[in-house]
Amino acid sequence: MGITIPAVSSSDGTRRILWWDEADLPADPEHITVADVLAAKDLSFHLVSGADGFNLSRPQDQIPHNVQGSSQNFSLPGRENPTLSVRWSFVKGTDPDDNLALLTLTRNKRGAFAEILDVPEDYEPDIDGDYEGYPYTYVPSRLGIPETMRQEANAVNRKNQPVSISGRIVDGVIESSS
Repeated sequence: MGITIPAVSSSDGTRRILWWDEADLPADPEHITVADVLAAKDLSFHLVSGADGFNLSRPQDQIPHNVQGSSQNFSLPGRENPTLSVRWSFVKGTDPDDNLALLTLTRNKRGAFAEILDVPEDYEPDIDGDYEGYPYTYVPSRLGIPETMRQEANAVNRKNQPVSISGRIVDGVIESSS
């Protein structure tokens, strides 16, 4: 009997990271629309590649649930302990478009990130359509101190920044604006 290998999709280069300032947050994070996405700042190409660029972790405590009638120790789901940090590149003193992350991700700023999944690497929303139907993870946030990373080997300036998660993380699918 052979092993059935499930179909998978490539994740390399298929993520988009959006940011909304507090004044521009979507009205309903559980129902983000195409209009909400178009109002966000796209930081996708300013964050570094891989998990370091958008490092969201969602561990959860386990509560012991030991019952007298069993020799096995059981557990129940406990508090969630999500963490997030972002790492991005910058170029001092150049075109503001090159420094979107530097100008946007400032200390103590409040807002929200959204990570959009499964977007083709060469996807252009203006040409290929909108992001309707794409899955997302919405993370309400308050930004920490952006720290310049020392001695970068490839001569690209980068900052690492902790993010405080300030509300419930929401998973959903982008809806049409109408």
